[in-house]
Amino acid sequence: MIYIVVVSVYLAFLVGISVYKSRKVKTQDDFVVAGRAVPVYMLVATLVCTWIGSGSLFGTAGLSFRAGFSELWFSMGAWI
Repeated sequence: MIYIVVVSVYLAFLVGISVYKSRKVKTQDDFVVAGRAVPVYMLVATLVCTWIGSGSLFGTAGLSFRAGFSELWFSMGAWI
């Protein structure tokens, strides 16, 4: 029962944020490129997280299983 309550509160919170933020979107540029007002640090973080996506995560798991624990250093180089 507690799980249903927690998930329901979380989903209601997300819907509330979505409705609040959707009122600020007026043009296509606001939606697609955030009104061209994204700070550089956020843009860099987004690009890095996109580059090191799930393919890298699952690929590293497979390589580590095949080649051993030392293969994890391969992915650490991408973060540096």
